[in-house]
Amino acid sequence: MEHSIKELKFIHITKCAGSSIEEIGRDNKLWWGKYNKEYGPWHELFSNKSKQLKDKYEWFMVVRNPYDRILSEYYCKWGGKEKTENNTIEYFNQFLINKIKNRSKKGDHYTEQYLYLDKNYKINILKFENIENEFNKLMNHYNLDVKFNKHINKCIHKHFNVCNFSEELLNLINTVYKKDFEEFGYSMILDHMLTKLDNLDCFRDNNYKKDIFESLDKCIKTCEEEDINIFIICDNIVYYKKEDYENCIKNIVYVKDSTMYFYKIKLKYSINNLDRINKYTIGIDERNTYISNKALDKTKFLEELKNINKNEWRFQHYRNLHNFIGNLNFNFLLNHKDLSHSVNIPTFVKSRNLTIPKKSVILPLEDLYIPSFYENILLDDIPFYNKLDNCVWRGANSGNFNCNNREKASRYDLVYKYSNHKLFNIGLSYANYKTKNEYPAKNKLSLKEQLKYKFIISVEGNDFATNLAWIMLSNSVVIMPKCTVETWKLESYLIEYEHYIPVENDFNNLEMQMNWCINNLDKCEQIAFNSRLYILQFFDKERELYIINEIIKKYSNNVIFNQPSQNRRNRRNRRGKIIQSPNIDVKNKKYVFVCGLHRSGTSTITKIIGSSNLVSMFTNTNVSENEGQHIQSVYDPANKHGGPGQFGFDKNYHYTENSELLTTENNNKIINEWSLYWDLSKHILIEKSPPNVIHTRYLQEIVNNPYFIILIRHPFVVGMATLKWNKQSLDKHIEHWLYVHSILYNDLNKINKYLILKYEDLYKDTFEDKINIFLEETLSIDSKILHEIDTMKISNKQYFENIIPEDIKNKYENEINKYGYTFNEPFIL
Repeated sequence: MEHSIKELKFIHITKCAGSSIEEIGRDNKLWWGKYNKEYGPWHELFSNKSKQLKDKYEWFMVVRNPYDRILSEYYCKWGGKEKTENNTIEYFNQFLINKIKNRSKKGDHYTEQYLYLDKNYKINILKFENIENEFNKLMNHYNLDVKFNKHINKCIHKHFNVCNFSEELLNLINTVYKKDFEEFGYSMILDHMLTKLDNLDCFRDNNYKKDIFESLDKCIKTCEEEDINIFIICDNIVYYKKEDYENCIKNIVYVKDSTMYFYKIKLKYSINNLDRINKYTIGIDERNTYISNKALDKTKFLEELKNINKNEWRFQHYRNLHNFIGNLNFNFLLNHKDLSHSVNIPTFVKSRNLTIPKKSVILPLEDLYIPSFYENILLDDIPFYNKLDNCVWRGANSGNFNCNNREKASRYDLVYKYSNHKLFNIGLSYANYKTKNEYPAKNKLSLKEQLKYKFIISVEGNDFATNLAWIMLSNSVVIMPKCTVETWKLESYLIEYEHYIPVENDFNNLEMQMNWCINNLDKCEQIAFNSRLYILQFFDKERELYIINEIIKKYSNNVIFNQPSQNRRNRRNRRGKIIQSPNIDVKNKKYVFVCGLHRSGTSTITKIIGSSNLVSMFTNTNVSENEGQHIQSVYDPANKHGGPGQFGFDKNYHYTENSELLTTENNNKIINEWSLYWDLSKHILIEKSPPNVIHTRYLQEIVNNPYFIILIRHPFVVGMATLKWNKQSLDKHIEHWLYVHSILYNDLNKINKYLILKYEDLYKDTFEDKINIFLEETLSIDSKILHEIDTMKISNKQYFENIIPEDIKNKYENEINKYGYTFNEPFIL
């Protein structure tokens, strides 16, 4: 092969690997860029250089996606500015806007790349995105034994990325660097110009202009010249039409492989890319390292995927995540389960708690999110006013069917109150879950049959309500309680009476709300239209993939997993058995265990202490009172041993340092399971459960730095308050109180750090000081929450309004005196 006899020289465009190429050249005695004194200032435009210089050599340069190049300029020590990780997104965007507006026209940082070209000269153009391959190929072409083997001035720990670009900055980049996108074949983000909807069509007549599809640029030009606002591309044909876009939205139909565009029309309620990405990835904005032995790398993940039956529900989660990750290889956590809570370690999930997202990172892991699922919805739907003036619901007996969670709506309340209602068509389609509350199933209804109704009820199940998205797409109106779970559809952005009709969690006001709907049908039709507008923003496949890719990039850049250290100091329990430290870094943590019988004030005290910004209590556990006993799988919860008023009688439930449960594996398991619900960035981690009162010696062996706060309340009040939970007598409850506290006081002889708080001696003015002295900390407790201590005192007085039976007084007076209590006023000694 013949090659040019001219020497190859380099044109250095900033932030396009130029410094790396200069150093590679110098290592091989090739004087490129700043080492080419003949070129002069090495960032100056090639087009402005002398003809003599340009004729003398052959040339190459590297170009880069304008968005990535501008981001890199921000982190450049020459094109950027002295910056810290504390700079805000607003500062980041304004800094770049100012730099671009004041860029040099002669060649320097932020100068347009196309300006370096000279149409009279052939320049070898390499793409930064494939620099190693293209550079090596070019060197081979020129018989140069040079390899791309270094990359200097590369910023690894980037606080911001392209998804943090504001709309103003994006518009500026698109305008200033328009020719860079065109000349070098990079795709421009056109959110400000086009709204794209895949697999949809709205042309129902022949009143349109038709043309052969060549490019989007030509389509935009046609829209501009002929004042057209809608065009559809299908089978390489473009159909243009000027039409009221609202009318088009109302008449959309599903057409596979058809793509509909609105020109210079942004759908109302559409959330911009940056806000969506930041919302999905709350909790991972900064680069952090986490300890987990459950993190998957690409190899482990693929092994798990291979072992999953394709008929299993989780298969689609693994398959979709595999497609999202592509060729990237990084460690991550995945929770494929139905989640209504959030987790503290960055984990890919399909759903999380709506109000407290923690570090759950949302991805569209389920096939239910794929727009093709909606094909039948659009084909089978009918206009709003042709539907029945009624509401309908069908679903399973899943979710909060036992009414255990007062903050989440219960499907049981819905079917129990309205399944036999003469106007409403409400019922279970199947009852395949074993629940405390039972209710018979009704006849099943297809989606097509449900679409005949103007109003369709949506109720969350085990996590989110799977019917919500398709109802929103339809011409029917959503009736639902306020969402508690967030998914890819970002339910937190939904607005009452704008996207749905709200009802109470117990559905007591459903009939009243239905009466309002029937009397306001025009408003309801608008609500149905608004909800369709909202859901359509997820129909741009390219946009969705871009957002997914940015989420994956952000996670892979900011989330680092380390395996638990094997070299931490081990401890010995009192029998001399070695107990290894748990899997999270506990070196500087303080573990506070709140102990006390049911109704002793432990929940309120935990809440008060947990209000400090130094403390993390369990949140979003979806279990009673967020108690640790229910979110671990090593030891039994109290209800397995009789529950309130009885569990202490079971001698086998009294755990100590001699318990067979004390193993390395079990200790790690408990802490790791609890850690899913703690904020591990906090210094103090608090756990409360009633059986802690007879588990103190056991719990002391699990962690390195335990503190025990003991709550004690008058035995008569505790007995009266817990009578409702079982059928045993008040006498038996007081006997249980005495038995448990005898165990407790005996065990405290072996506990290193404990504080006893009597319920009756709690005062909001001294409580914070007591806790600070005990924990050797300075907690700043929310003063508003401290007032709950006053409420506790009122509760105590109410119980003492009951007459204490004389036989109880005679039998137990001397026994309770040992603990500072009496059955006679003022009830404390």
